[in-house]
Amino acid sequence: MKITKFDFDKDWHLVEPHLNDPEVAELLDQGMLRFSLRDDKWNHLPLWDVEHGVGPWDYTKFDTHHTYAYEKQMEDPEYHKLLEEYYSILKDRGVDLDNLVLINDLYQDSDDVKINEANLIFQEKFERIYSKYLPKINTYRWYQCYGAADYLCDWSKKLAEKTFPNYKWKIFRKYAKKIIPQTNTEIMSGCTTTIGKNENDFLIFDIFLFNDSSVDEILEAVGVNRGSITEEFS
Repeated sequence: MKITKFDFDKDWHLVEPHLNDPEVAELLDQGMLRFSLRDDKWNHLPLWDVEHGVGPWDYTKFDTHHTYAYEKQMEDPEYHKLLEEYYSILKDRGVDLDNLVLINDLYQDSDDVKINEANLIFQEKFERIYSKYLPKINTYRWYQCYGAADYLCDWSKKLAEKTFPNYKWKIFRKYAKKIIPQTNTEIMSGCTTTIGKNENDFLIFDIFLFNDSSVDEILEAVGVNRGSITEEFS
């Protein structure tokens, strides 16, 4: 039987109508609340509450989304044009750039009035370009809270059931204890995914791994393979 991955990027329009389904929305809230209650949660974010106006992606404990935004910003002609304009203004004002440190696109030197004035002009402009590439509401990236796959598995399964009711859906997971050498702390490391089966094929419904992992890599991560997956649904 054929095993494919659902493409959230190309076929998001199939999923989108079900995001506000009461059952789906409730499971997202439950999963994100549990995730935000962890001991290692981001301290600068409140407990999950959809009313706060932040998305699941904001709670990602990795730099995935910000790395993506930074890389896209580096490719943006508007960014490079703005950077040249910033440099030009500083040089025209007689600022010596050789011994200054560039942080988040701006030179930080609170004792230099000329630099601070330029920073006030350009900071918002740089942030606007960067923010263009952060996840936007009602996109699949908005829901990618990396590290929370196991907390959001019920949400993922319910969303899959709503989108593809002709499939039988199951959650697959594989986790083991792992020691981080630098800190000697113990964590649970592994993977959780959602897989459906109909009469003709299998479908992997994984909003986190669909872009970067192959079918076989996802199956291996949750401890199954092409030969054993049929037995899992029998």
